[in-house]
Amino acid sequence: MRVALYLRCSTSKQDLDSQRREVMAWAEREGHTYTLYEDNAQSGFKREREKVQLMMQDAAAGKFEAVGVLEVSRLGRSIKQIYELTEALVEKKVDIYLAKTGTKLDYHSLEGRALLGGLALAAELEGILIRERNERGRRKIKDEHIKVGRRQKESVTAGAVEALRGQGRTISEIARLLNSNKATIHRRLKESRFISAHL
Repeated sequence: MRVALYLRCSTSKQDLDSQRREVMAWAEREGHTYTLYEDNAQSGFKREREKVQLMMQDAAAGKFEAVGVLEVSRLGRSIKQIYELTEALVEKKVDIYLAKTGTKLDYHSLEGRALLGGLALAAELEGILIRERNERGRRKIKDEHIKVGRRQKESVTAGAVEALRGQGRTISEIARLLNSNKATIHRRLKESRFISAHL
């Protein structure tokens, strides 16, 4: 069977690798041929997603018979959106499979609709909780004037390294104590010896 594999992640800090591996493994186990549609750094609350739109165009053109997603929340984060997308696919005679469990969402049966409803509700509630948590984090950063970005490593001086070396510390121990790495410690030791040689 020809299937569309749809993947989505919400932020650029996430990646699609694990989703991709799981949905491809499902398709290959079932003997399906597949096309990947990937929306990277796209919120599930966003209606206009480039790869969803392309996937729907290809569905209308009859390029596949089913859509495989890792879980319902990949399709969207609102109940209305998930139902609209599901109904649009069903109208095009395209089935939806959850690759994680291999479950087909049977939209034509009462049980299938109930399952979809429960999964859609869970996806929306989870999305709301994620939004609220992120908002709390942003408020905390603003209220407490927390600086964000990469943490600067402590300055490692040749004198500090030499002093610890004089105590019999190993390179690894010195690196750990000074929040540094072994390459930096070796460089500082060379600098210290060079300075000593030229005093």
